[in-house]
Amino acid sequence: MSLCGKLFTASRSFRISPGIGARSYLTLSRLNSVAKQTSVPFGARGVVLKSNWDESKSRTKPKSNVKNKLILGLLILMPIVSFGLGTWQVRRLQWKVGLIQRAEGNLRKEPVELPVILDAETSNEWDYVRIKVNGIFDHSKESLIGPRMNHGRRGYLVVTPLVRPNASTVLIVRGWIDDAHKLQSTRPESLLRGQQQVECLIREKPQKNSFTPERNQNGDYHFMDIDQIAKETQSEAVMLEAVISPEDAEMPERLRKRGIPVGVVPNVNYRNAHFQYILTWYGICLFSVVMLLTMYKQRRPVDPLQQKLKHARKWQ
Repeated sequence: MSLCGKLFTASRSFRISPGIGARSYLTLSRLNSVAKQTSVPFGARGVVLKSNWDESKSRTKPKSNVKNKLILGLLILMPIVSFGLGTWQVRRLQWKVGLIQRAEGNLRKEPVELPVILDAETSNEWDYVRIKVNGIFDHSKESLIGPRMNHGRRGYLVVTPLVRPNASTVLIVRGWIDDAHKLQSTRPESLLRGQQQVECLIREKPQKNSFTPERNQNGDYHFMDIDQIAKETQSEAVMLEAVISPEDAEMPERLRKRGIPVGVVPNVNYRNAHFQYILTWYGICLFSVVMLLTMYKQRRPVDPLQQKLKHARKWQ
């Protein structure tokens, strides 16, 4: 039993006046209240009156857990890495915008003559440059790529070598035909004879992968294998796609019904999603900084004296 409790019990065994008893009880109650709010020794004979305050709660123990250290390290590293990637995407956006502007400028220029010898390694310098090609189509070496779907209809892309006088032979992707006009005998109007002039764009060759199917038994290609087609037709391994002017955009459908392949309207189709990447990386950077600051505040050392005062005010 505490000292205050013993004093209170002893006081009840004596006859004292009502006024003195009330004052004594009030005094003991106040002493007991003060004793609960402090851990300083109080009373006689070395008796210590302790409160329910646990001083161990005021001490912040350092966490040496490997998991916590790993999380903290990632939070420190994440803002640096994400900020760097966001800045890199800003540069990529500037580069892509310049590339698109250059391509749009090339499309507005007049067509130029294709060189006599076209190097496949330098063909990227001709991106979206309109070129004129003169020669004779060799329909005996025509290749069909497909099947390809166009507005819900099954068909094929027609690739025909164009033999240029005193120059190398090139491959022209002439356009799409439906499955009903697959055989040349069903589309005599598409077999152009004599000297022809074709306006084209040089396209990047599609790349094969391990899942690309091989040529079927009918001689059709499932994949635009320019290197293999060029090897079989003794042509330059460069992909040229026939184009038409935007004013003739309504004409292709009428010609396709007769089995005549038609080129495409030239458009710049560079994919540009760098702005979304910028928002993503900078957003991750901001979020990780907020998380890092929150963790820092939670791990900050706490003054035990301030914690005691706060606890004492709470129980007053």
